[in-house]
Amino acid sequence: MVKKVLLVGALVCGVLAMPRPALAAGMDDGDPGVDPEVCVNDFIACCDKASKIENFWSAWMAALDCEFKFAKCAGKMLPELFPS
Repeated sequence: MVKKVLLVGALVCGVLAMPRPALAAGMDDGDPGVDPEVCVNDFIACCDKASKIENFWSAWMAALDCEFKFAKCAGKMLPELFPS
């Protein structure tokens, strides 16, 4: 449990410390963009909910779902952080 908390803390610090350009209010395709802080805050809230589940396997699956949601959010964010 301590390793997971430290890993999430390192991930949060890493994402928040990354230099990034200001996100535009509207892009060419109409997508307003993704704020990295929103992704991280949603991930933390999701993990908090998953940690309160009593059943081990249900909690594990809920945490895995949180990671998939975070990966999807981060995937939308990558083109903005590393434009080609």
